[in-house]
Amino acid sequence: MNKELRKAIMARSRLLNKHRKDNSTLSKIEYNKQRNICVKLLRKSKKDFYNNLNAKSITDSKSFWKTVKPSFSDKTLKNKTISLIENDKVITEENEVVKIFDSHFSNVVQNLDIENINCISVSDDPVIEAIKSFENHPSIMKINTIFDTYIDLFRFQDVNLDDISREINNLDKSKACQENDIPTKIIKENCDIFAEHLLADFNRSVNSNTFPDILKLADVRPIFKKEDRTDKCNYRPVSILSNISKIYERCIYNQLYQYFDDILSKYQFGFRKGYSAQQCLLVMIEKLRHCADQRGAFGVLLTDLSKAFDYLILY
Repeated sequence: MNKELRKAIMARSRLLNKHRKDNSTLSKIEYNKQRNICVKLLRKSKKDFYNNLNAKSITDSKSFWKTVKPSFSDKTLKNKTISLIENDKVITEENEVVKIFDSHFSNVVQNLDIENINCISVSDDPVIEAIKSFENHPSIMKINTIFDTYIDLFRFQDVNLDDISREINNLDKSKACQENDIPTKIIKENCDIFAEHLLADFNRSVNSNTFPDILKLADVRPIFKKEDRTDKCNYRPVSILSNISKIYERCIYNQLYQYFDDILSKYQFGFRKGYSAQQCLLVMIEKLRHCADQRGAFGVLLTDLSKAFDYLILY
């Protein structure tokens, strides 16, 4: 998107907000005029894009999607300057945009205006506070009734050099990393050097039951979600973790998954190897067919929580 088109779209958004407030004929005319300008510039931009497109460079599916995906969605654009409209004022200065997002993301849960949110205090130990807050929850009580069947309590184990090396080699170079982080390419090319140091650090962390504080830090970036780009509510925060943190987390995940895989219900389809949304749908369909054959009733409860991950914020 060129600079001229970006400014035109921002002006269109500003005029649309103005028209929604006063709902006058004059504001409607101004908005329609600016909208037509945007349509004209957009058509010209698309024409220039396809005229400059080199079809011979598209040799496989990866290069194809890399080329055409920006045409369907501008979410893939990198290093894009964010401009916001706050109190009918266009904010383009980077520091001001950061302050707006920082305030918005910090108060997003309160702004949802949902009652009876269970907040966890971190005044003492957050783990203990969480256990106290949810000890009478039906799910926790049900787990406690069957916990005695699992005699072997979970404990983290030391990893070996092969485990660390495997996770280093599994790092994806295409994934974003922190600005001041060691590049993924450097870590993978010098796996033999990094693996020895990370092995000692990880095992020390496991044996002391701690996770390094420095690896808890993340670069939080606003990612455009939908609709108007100038509205802060249409962005969601994404935490960019360090590469070392990802290696630690995979080693922890492997041990946790191995322990819980046999404990979890066979109907837990999310976030598990060998399971998928397709399997969930197949199970539902088969249950529906069986129920229909028995002339019974079949009901499905579908729920979706707006900004679900924001509820995991600890207060």
